[in-house]
Amino acid sequence: MKIKWQKEVRTEFEDAVAAARAAQGADPGPYAMAKLQEALATYDFPLLLAAEWGHADRLLKLLDSPDTSQARKIKIMSLLGEMQADEAMPKLKEALKDRDLAKQALAAIGNLGRDGIPLLVDVLPLLAKLQDSKTDWTVLTEVAWALGKIPDKRAIQPLYDLDKKLQAIRDPDNVTLKKLKEAVFWSIKQCDTWDQYS
Repeated sequence: MKIKWQKEVRTEFEDAVAAARAAQGADPGPYAMAKLQEALATYDFPLLLAAEWGHADRLLKLLDSPDTSQARKIKIMSLLGEMQADEAMPKLKEALKDRDLAKQALAAIGNLGRDGIPLLVDVLPLLAKLQDSKTDWTVLTEVAWALGKIPDKRAIQPLYDLDKKLQAIRDPDNVTLKKLKEAVFWSIKQCDTWDQYS
């Protein structure tokens, strides 16, 4: 990753004195610094820097912290996947249990390479077997794309099984289902032809 070193964080206000006065007479200096600190807490630059320097351990600590927001955890998982940080696998597996984080965890596992294949192959049949009306098609789509990015013959049969189930569903207006079908079709082609090129 190449990131620019010059980063700027600003408060929502231009005049600290007026803003402090509006905040019921707070001292302008500490008030402005507190607001800058709040802005920095939501800023991704420290995460990008940790990823750039290969400090997966720092990112994993933040991922574990109860103070880390859901949005920030998603960003951290994305960076861990981009870094191909194999040491992140246990935490990413754990994140699969969280419905809000599962999609990003799967995408990150897909980026880890061949180490993630057994887990993804196990996850796909598990998710494909769900007959519940609450099945999350978006998560299934991420699983399918990830399997295609790290092609492996072990993924072919689970993908075919899922494809067979999807072809039986007729809902031309369902955009999410259409994306899932496309992902499964593409991944089957990737996995089926991978051995011809490797």
